[in-house]
Amino acid sequence: MSEHGKNTAADEVIVIVQIGVTTAVGLDGLQTCASVRAGISGFYELDWMDKVAHPFVAAFLPDDCLPPISGRDRSEGLDDRAYRMLGLAQMALEQIQGVEEAVALMLGWPEKESPPCGAEPWLARLSDPSPVPIDTVNSRVFETGRASGLTALHHACKVLRAGQAEALLVGAVDTYKDLVLMGRLDRAARIKSPANLDGFIPGEGAGFLLVTSLRNARVRQWPVICTVESTAVGFEEGHLFSEAPYRGEGLAATVDALLGAVPVHLDRPRCVFSSMNGEYYWAKEWGVAAVRCRDYLDPGARFEHPADCFGDMGAACGPGMVALAAIGMQKGYLPGPALVYGASDGGERAAALVARLEER
Repeated sequence: MSEHGKNTAADEVIVIVQIGVTTAVGLDGLQTCASVRAGISGFYELDWMDKVAHPFVAAFLPDDCLPPISGRDRSEGLDDRAYRMLGLAQMALEQIQGVEEAVALMLGWPEKESPPCGAEPWLARLSDPSPVPIDTVNSRVFETGRASGLTALHHACKVLRAGQAEALLVGAVDTYKDLVLMGRLDRAARIKSPANLDGFIPGEGAGFLLVTSLRNARVRQWPVICTVESTAVGFEEGHLFSEAPYRGEGLAATVDALLGAVPVHLDRPRCVFSSMNGEYYWAKEWGVAAVRCRDYLDPGARFEHPADCFGDMGAACGPGMVALAAIGMQKGYLPGPALVYGASDGGERAAALVARLEER
């Protein structure tokens, strides 16, 4: 509190007031939550074959579900994967309603090792036209894969607490529906198949969160879905592309920083959402983090890894999981607070703690 008893910008509670999600098991957040809660899988065999002539199994939306992207122009520097990502993003953005003033977008993006195209021309194409007016000048892109959406949320919270914006759009989008990309992953024994059980099911999706301060939400009469109590980012030196020994320190340090900054009156996390996708590396990583941070976690905490239903959504998994946690807590079938974390192939780690407003 300031000396006059009023909240400063740094003291502001950050809240999520709108959500837009598109996945292989739901065209919006509610459908996706219902499917994941029921254990419905979006997996199916593709016409594409892997290196041993087995059909790839993936979780992609039917093409006719995506909105048509008018005016495709190769001079824009976008490939087929990027155009597909435009369609996924537009479907999710259409669920964000009533935003009239342009808002900056903190965007999670695939890792630089497997980019669909330059992020900047894609962002310019997304904003014209967009269901939500986007301030591209003050927008920022985080090219770090699975951790990118939560890294974007971390940055957005810092901007809001510094009083540099009244509201921000946080989002991420990704797809593995690209034959060259899937072929490269298959040759690296990353994609799950009868010949490779230590792999993941490729997926796709988009997720967007409208975030603001609690004060601004009340002024604008925006209903609060959940609070963002804490965020943190970190790095794993022993990542998948590194020759350094893997010790699991990156995620453990990130979770420790996240939960160490939580208000003392808030309960310990009773639900954990993980970006793990079926590869053993990620299960081992969480095992290390859970042991090292056990004093911060509720012993009976639920553990959710929704890639079991909609596949690995890459960069989109962070906002997607935040949406699942927020809606689940709002509907009362998930216990809160909820810890959500994302881990990228290249070492980046990011996490967020979300809670119901009533839990503060």
